[in-house]
Amino acid sequence: MFNTTKTIYSMMLDNAREYGLKHVVLPNTTLNEKFDRQVVLPDDVPNPITQYFCIGLNYDDILEDDTIDLDNVRHDVSHGALFRHAPLIARKATDQFTVDELAKYRMRVTKRIGGEDYVFFMLKKIDSVFESGKILHIPVEDGEGSVELFSTIGSEILNPTPNTRDEILNSDLSYLKYSNTLQVSLNEEEKVELENACHIYYENDETIDLRELALVSGIDYTYNGVLDAYNTQVMYFEKVDYLLDDNNLNVPFRHTMEIGGMSPMVYKTYTPTS
Repeated sequence: MFNTTKTIYSMMLDNAREYGLKHVVLPNTTLNEKFDRQVVLPDDVPNPITQYFCIGLNYDDILEDDTIDLDNVRHDVSHGALFRHAPLIARKATDQFTVDELAKYRMRVTKRIGGEDYVFFMLKKIDSVFESGKILHIPVEDGEGSVELFSTIGSEILNPTPNTRDEILNSDLSYLKYSNTLQVSLNEEEKVELENACHIYYENDETIDLRELALVSGIDYTYNGVLDAYNTQVMYFEKVDYLLDDNNLNVPFRHTMEIGGMSPMVYKTYTPTS
């Protein structure tokens, strides 16, 4: 959770869901537009849900300052795409994807390379999401904290008492946290497909170094007889570090993310007057 960036589009979608409103998809914010897959959808399509992920490659070559520590690079909350997207699978336009591949991949992109047309997919369905149903309390004392389960039994939740400004300012800082966990993965065959697709898409044989991923909302919609993802927006960015060609990592790529938030028990936003 501490290594993630939640986008403003995620906040907009949260508000729409919470109040039963139609989510407004602003122009120039979707991956459909980035990859020239934008279409005009009917007004009655449902609000997007977060059901896809995409992976980003090493981006040090596109930094203007080569002295920047890559661990310090972060996305702005307004960003709508990864720094350098990795295609997840590739086929020549004359070849066919299997039924299983069409079921789990989305965002079909066509690109002409070396005189031939190729089809790539840039998104994959999220594996699973787990509901925790628990709130955690994180007390912080002198920069150290221990996580404990927050109980809603026998507390002042439904019968709160006021705190004075002095009590708030003099209280120890602590947080409440709620999050769900979700898992994304690539098996051994899918890792080979990704590596091959990246070499074709970027027309090079560089080592495939996975540096970030994004959770993406959208809707499955059939357009001109083809099922694909539309109204797709990045909800969260997260940094990863996975070298695809490392023989010591001859295991599936699996990544678990914590999605949620933390709020301080009290907000120390003012200074009491004397």
